[in-house]
Amino acid sequence: VAYSPDGKRIATGSADGSLRIWDAATGVRLMTVYAHKKGWYGALAFSPDSTRIVSGNRDTMKVWDVNSGTELLTIQGHQSSAPWRRIAFSPDGKLIVSGSDDKTIKAWDAETGAKMRTFTGHESLVACVSYSPDGSRLVSGDSDGIIKIWDAVTGAEIRTLTGHTTHIAEVIF
Repeated sequence: VAYSPDGKRIATGSADGSLRIWDAATGVRLMTVYAHKKGWYGALAFSPDSTRIVSGNRDTMKVWDVNSGTELLTIQGHQSSAPWRRIAFSPDGKLIVSGSDDKTIKAWDAETGAKMRTFTGHESLVACVSYSPDGSRLVSGDSDGIIKIWDAVTGAEIRTLTGHTTHIAEVIF
């Protein structure tokens, strides 16, 4: 489930492969697209300007136009069958980051889908990822309870936070 930054739409993804966009004020379904194969549905995120949404599952990440339902981009790049656990747009909307079971975070150009960098250092699946409000840093959490803070531009690991004893469900700046 994702709420658009402008507060006008809610997006939901389901194991039936559908991505649905709803009017947040009325509850009316505005659109349904069959974004992915049936099965596990991993992640959703709106762009900062609320015009695009990105969805991810076991094999692909797709970027959609929120108004028309047009697929703008398909991205593949995490290891085969490694689910896309969490996806986030950078605050300026130019990059998308994804965390995956392959223990990496990848940054992608939001217009072309080109891989810009890979963040490595987790020893278990990357369950969640989030940008700082200014876009200079990322925070990620993994299934071993480790949190890492990264330089979003260079990919350098800045700090590791420990203390949880199990899976990190969510991180946010």
